[in-house]
Amino acid sequence: MRTVLQVAGMLLVLSALLGCQQMERNMDEFVENAEYTTPDLQEIPDGTYTGKQRVGIVNVKLRVTITDGRIEAIDLLKHFNGQGEDAEAIIDDVIAAQSVEVDTISGATYSSTAILKAIENALTLE
Repeated sequence: MRTVLQVAGMLLVLSALLGCQQMERNMDEFVENAEYTTPDLQEIPDGTYTGKQRVGIVNVKLRVTITDGRIEAIDLLKHFNGQGEDAEAIIDDVIAAQSVEVDTISGATYSSTAILKAIENALTLE
């Protein structure tokens, strides 16, 4: 006969598994529906802008520096990424392209998407 603690433990594990599956579905949906738009950099005043994005377990905060209508630097302030550390290379791609409309990093899609959206959020001056 199972004890109350064993049953409660099994219910807790089952609940955690279902929660993880839902979070992964939400992350997949976010990535599938992600669209990127690069604002007109010439219209953004020189300065430093902060952007954030959270996608499931991935949490990004960064700072984008604009000088003379160009992305000069992107400093990653926080990147809780699970296994998505490789996505940090996308920053160089964005600076080279002067656009958030670049390909995500294979194997680090969630983190890549979160970084791109955080950059876009930083540059959207509303």
